[in-house]
Amino acid sequence: MTSSKTTPQQPQVVANEVTEFTPQEIVQFSDIYNKDPFYVFHTLDGTQPQTAGNYGLFFTALFPCEVVEAAVVWQVAAAAGTLQLEKLTGTTALDSGVVLFATAVDMTGTANTVNYPILTTTRANRQMAKGDRLALKDAALGATIVGLSITIKLRPQGKGHYGF
Repeated sequence: MTSSKTTPQQPQVVANEVTEFTPQEIVQFSDIYNKDPFYVFHTLDGTQPQTAGNYGLFFTALFPCEVVEAAVVWQVAAAAGTLQLEKLTGTTALDSGVVLFATAVDMTGTANTVNYPILTTTRANRQMAKGDRLALKDAALGATIVGLSITIKLRPQGKGHYGF
């Protein structure tokens, strides 16, 4: 009896030739404009908005970032008064910072309606360095306003929170 041996087949190697090369621009992460934004929330519950001393600092930047949007809402409107967002740098005291809303928010508007204030068009004013702070600045708010909430959307600058 004769036995036949089968020889295992070797894998076939196919050479791929590069016939065309298109250089691609390297994209640096720090060049991506719309990085993951983050949000800061601040609320003055119940009658807290009626007391001027309850306004003030609510955020300190841990890395460079830029304020890109804000939303403000209240449960019961004020009889009079406005609200402003300000950036404080270095040792700047409350009510002495750079205002970030192009126009202060009129707090006598309709209750439970979200307001989207227009930010200053000066980008440098919206940009925050590490250690800069955000604060609320009230003006002539009466004893009628109830339940104030603000949401701030910020975008990291440079490497942002990925590399501080």
